Amino acid sequence: MSRLAWALSLIPLFLSAESSLAQQQPEVEAPSSALGVFVDRVVEVDGEGYRYAVYLPPGYDDDEARRWPLIVFLNGLGECGRDGKKQAQVGLGAALREQPERWPFVVAFPQKPIGSTQWGDHEDLLLAVMAATEKDYRTDKERTFLTGLSQGGSGAWQFGSQLADRWAAVAPICGYRLGTWNVEGLRDKPVWAFHGTADPVVPMRASKMLCAELEKAGGHPVLTLYEGVQHNSWDRAYQDSALAEWFRVVVDQPRGARYLADHDAASEVNLLLMVEPAAGDDGPWGTQILKLEAKERDLSWSLATGWRGGGEMPADAGRNFVGAQHAAEGDWKGAAADRLVWSTLQDLARSGAWARQRSSPATSRVRVLMAVKGTQGAWAHGAALTDEDAATAAVLAAFDGIVQRARDAAAATEDR
Repeated sequence: MSRLAWALSLIPLFLSAESSLAQQQPEVEAPSSALGVFVDRVVEVDGEGYRYAVYLPPGYDDDEARRWPLIVFLNGLGECGRDGKKQAQVGLGAALREQPERWPFVVAFPQKPIGSTQWGDHEDLLLAVMAATEKDYRTDKERTFLTGLSQGGSGAWQFGSQLADRWAAVAPICGYRLGTWNVEGLRDKPVWAFHGTADPVVPMRASKMLCAELEKAGGHPVLTLYEGVQHNSWDRAYQDSALAEWFRVVVDQPRGARYLADHDAASEVNLLLMVEPAAGDDGPWGTQILKLEAKERDLSWSLATGWRGGGEMPADAGRNFVGAQHAAEGDWKGAAADRLVWSTLQDLARSGAWARQRSSPATSRVRVLMAVKGTQGAWAHGAALTDEDAATAAVLAAFDGIVQRARDAAAATEDR
């Protein structure tokens, strides 16, 4: 047999392998208690098999009745291909590996096969991956989100507008527009865009123009610009910002989520966090109360700890400290005080307190009251958590972090 004949004889084998690719779905590995798992998948589009990945969060198999919010991530140029893996290594995939506790979502990672095309050329692939993910996993169609970086950021803008009914919110990162599509479909959707001011690949004016166009159409996008950051603004967006928390609360608390994303929109923040002793606690401490107030140029915070033991109250039973006014060199935003305020809101959003319904105060151990005023109007939220509530431990962890940041902010104030 000649070499040519031998090579031609192999073609049916390759075609057979390609056509059967979509039938080769690996078994789903159960996520561990602390880490999620990436599952290799294959979907068929027009007779061709395309590899993609699905991320299952920690605890996915713990409750078979629970439906999880779904994020669809669109990759950039460098992660295009047919291996089904590269697109889950950069951007959101990296954040899931670094901070799995922040991302309680099922995440679908389709892979754009060709770098020279745009995501808009692959709508059938996107829809096929979404259909397969919704069929095979317990996802919540009312909480389905779209995000992507660079070429994927462009795709997030385009598909976000053209398929607006499918998304609860959209987060494009260093996105742009090629073509004649518009963003008017997003005018009623929460949109949080990100870009680096020094991006040499996709200039930040691309995001500015799209956000301005959306505002003109009646939308209210938030645009976060990272000063001096070049094309890789996605690591900051997925790992440093409050984007994970924004996705978690934007459906139930849209106005609060807006303030979480847009610091400049808020002019006044008030927070009261009360922690009762645990049931059966033999220690002397009573209710701990953390009070945080930020209004115009004034910031104050206090931590009071009660005493319920017998005998003389120890000197450190009550701890109070108040931050000085920030009037001479600017308001409370942009300093240690700013980090205290917004990290507090982010920690409480991360804990799940924002999404909790009110329970009976008589049975609650932790109570949270939040109020924010600003350009988006007034927003207030309260939550009462019991010892049996899954969010209680997270709120208590947030409480410890808030106290430490308050002490740091107080020290920074004293140094000025």
